[in-house]
Amino acid sequence: MDVFFDPSLLLPALSASTLLVVLWRLFSSKRRQGMPPQAPHVLPWFGNIYSMLTDPVGWPAKMHNKLGDVFTTTALGHNVTYLRGQPNITAFAKGSTRDLDNVGGYKRVVEPVAGQELFMSNLGEVQEALDIRRLDKIQPALFQFIRTHIRQTLRDRVPSAGWSDTIALQSFMNASIFRMVCFCLLSPEVAVNDGDFISERMLAMDLGGNLGNLVIPWETATDRMRNKSRSEVVTCVARHALGRIIQLLSEDVDESPDDFMGYIIYTTWTQKQLRSASKADLEGFARKVALRIYVLFFAGFLPTAGRGAWTFQDLLTKNPAFLERIRSDNDRLVEDARLFGPDAAPRVEEHDFLYACITESIRMHPVGAWLRWAEKPFLLPGHGSTPPMLIPRGFVTVTTEAIGFNPTVYSGPDDYNPDRYFSSPFVAKDDEASEKELIRLDHVRAPPMTMDKTLQPSFGVGAHQCPGRLFAYRMIATFVSALLESFDLELVETEENRDGKHAMICVPLFGSRELTSDITIRLKKREVPF
Repeated sequence: MDVFFDPSLLLPALSASTLLVVLWRLFSSKRRQGMPPQAPHVLPWFGNIYSMLTDPVGWPAKMHNKLGDVFTTTALGHNVTYLRGQPNITAFAKGSTRDLDNVGGYKRVVEPVAGQELFMSNLGEVQEALDIRRLDKIQPALFQFIRTHIRQTLRDRVPSAGWSDTIALQSFMNASIFRMVCFCLLSPEVAVNDGDFISERMLAMDLGGNLGNLVIPWETATDRMRNKSRSEVVTCVARHALGRIIQLLSEDVDESPDDFMGYIIYTTWTQKQLRSASKADLEGFARKVALRIYVLFFAGFLPTAGRGAWTFQDLLTKNPAFLERIRSDNDRLVEDARLFGPDAAPRVEEHDFLYACITESIRMHPVGAWLRWAEKPFLLPGHGSTPPMLIPRGFVTVTTEAIGFNPTVYSGPDDYNPDRYFSSPFVAKDDEASEKELIRLDHVRAPPMTMDKTLQPSFGVGAHQCPGRLFAYRMIATFVSALLESFDLELVETEENRDGKHAMICVPLFGSRELTSDITIRLKKREVPF
């Protein structure tokens, strides 16, 4: 043993090690001058990936409180810079696509678990699919469709008199919302015949808590399940797309069809290309259509269903007067619709207070972080006494939680209070306002999401905000309105949800809170006097 260890060398070795550590810290400190503070971590390459996976909401908030509105960390060899506060959000939103790539950030995170197909569409096409004018045009037929679906689904579960047995709301609502998505993007026939089939497989694509698979370099059972579900969805939609192509050829269409699938086909290929195509070519065209619609399923269904669940959770467990007010508004809208016929659809777009409730739930349970990719170091402008900072190459993300809980905008931010959107500092879209500092809401009682005034924590900001925001509001409101038209409902308390308790997960990396405990209700058929 003495041959290998000389005690006299211990002190010099320790001194040399200490000197190296001090020199490295001095070098790192000098190298990082003008850059954001670094969140501490132990393992250099792994960095803070564990905290980002296990506490994606709380950990960034703790680091912001400790390090300030801007800090950088490391995760799996990538730099990740977190931003908080309006000046930094403005710089984030105004960053050119060359400086901050809107698609690149999400692509690096989501593609490994959701597939490269998710990025085959384009923003203009998505905006056309989810355009509010298209929704307004089909809204009466959409409402009648989902009303029929709800009544048929519950026909054997709700007795002719008295209350039903306990029903888990989420599974029923998810199926209804997805049928509406199919109705809007495909056709009523597809929604009826294959809506449940596609819905089940899209739910299997939910990112949930499985983004941890990013750190596993081999294919897992979860990966195989996702791939199988994705393939089955695309195959099913491609079959319907091929049928729509053949139908368009037989009709000799000269203008863009009203349905979205027909719109994609019409604007992608000319009649000459379609007529001269072989059967194999047409099948290839149909698959391309299916892949692009899969993108919209993913973007339009899963987040909408999640926000719908939170809306019901809040309405059923908070102030009961809120739900009663929505029911009263709904009865008034249904009564107005009856003037045009016994089955006429109410004007869901006029559900002002319900939209305020959805906005409040989205504020308290945001969809998740906003992500960009900086291919090269990005200069974050200074503001006030804060100097400019050089953001390193890597991911750049906005911590959205702080937006919705800003006490200078939302008094009592921890309280669920949709009434806040009917008083100062907020003012309705069409109301006159004498005070310039008032915050003008849009027609769904949502605050601004502009580059310089960002007050809603979901759906992004500026030119890159999610084009499906109004689509999500409309799907949730249509389901609520159709359900309340035909049924009374009340919460069934269990040991798991008593006193508003609930279980949720925080989606890794994104920081989206998703409700996982069942919302248990019972229903009773309504005797409507009109």
